[in-house]
Amino acid sequence: RNAHGIRLAAGTKFTDYDFTTEPEMARSEFYQDYLLPHDLGYVGAAILKNDAKGVAGIAIQRSRRQGPFEPAELQLLDRLAPHLTRALRMQTRFAALEAQGWADQTLRDRLPFAVILVDECGRIVSQNQAATDLLAAGDGLSARHGRLRTAHPADQAALEKLISDAATA
Repeated sequence: RNAHGIRLAAGTKFTDYDFTTEPEMARSEFYQDYLLPHDLGYVGAAILKNDAKGVAGIAIQRSRRQGPFEPAELQLLDRLAPHLTRALRMQTRFAALEAQGWADQTLRDRLPFAVILVDECGRIVSQNQAATDLLAAGDGLSARHGRLRTAHPADQAALEKLISDAATA
């Protein structure tokens, strides 16, 4: 898988059987030592990044009883890939800044946009200076009793749903 995956461009999806056959896979040490004992047999994967700095991807494995992935099932990877790629880019940037000695709060305070981290109940866990300024302005968003609030009830319901959906994702 790895030898195949590292040759593919970012955005490419594949399954094991795009580059090998089931009998070849069954004879492999990886299959015998790892997949078979864990009741795994099929993978669907996507390459998120492939450049001079490295290769990153995501793989979804499932039981042999479930059979191979169908192309329609792999569309989930199409929906996830942009978000995972963005998260990977952010993590890479934050790691580089952290390696330069920036503390987390210092990093957030240097961002030109508001960053507000909330828990699953909408309680504010952390915010940067731009967010503090935004909330203090009270122009649509505010903080009441440590929770993120909107000026209009319909917006509050939408915000709470977004937070709930994110917390359960």
